[in-house]
Amino acid sequence: MLKPKVTQFMAQIEKPIYGMKIALIYLPDLRSQPITQMNIKTKTHRAFTLIELLVVIAIIGILASMLLPTLAKAKKKANRLKCSSQVGQIAKAFTSSANDQEGYFQWEMTETDLNYIADTANEELGIVSQGMINRGHPGPKTQYHY
Repeated sequence: MLKPKVTQFMAQIEKPIYGMKIALIYLPDLRSQPITQMNIKTKTHRAFTLIELLVVIAIIGILASMLLPTLAKAKKKANRLKCSSQVGQIAKAFTSSANDQEGYFQWEMTETDLNYIADTANEELGIVSQGMINRGHPGPKTQYHY
């Protein structure tokens, strides 16, 4: 194998540093040989071995097993928060309804009171129930044909 010739160049430093005035630089003389004859190193591609692959899979499995209990706890906590939020919404709905009915909750009213409240709400919406018709309500104001 041919090696490129090394040519010695002299370089003069304009400002001396610590008393040094001349620096020697050794560079390969690229003019002496064509580039095709130079010693060019090529990279060889090396694949993973089976052992290396199994070690990586084992490490990932260990990390996943450490992470799964934490994720399960987070899911359980999220479900508790969701449930408590829904219970709070139901409590707000009952309280709002009681405020509309002079402070009485639905379970504190008689059946007559509940029917009156439902019929009043239905009448405001334009809905007529059979109980309203039985009590003498004229019926729906408009006829709906589908």
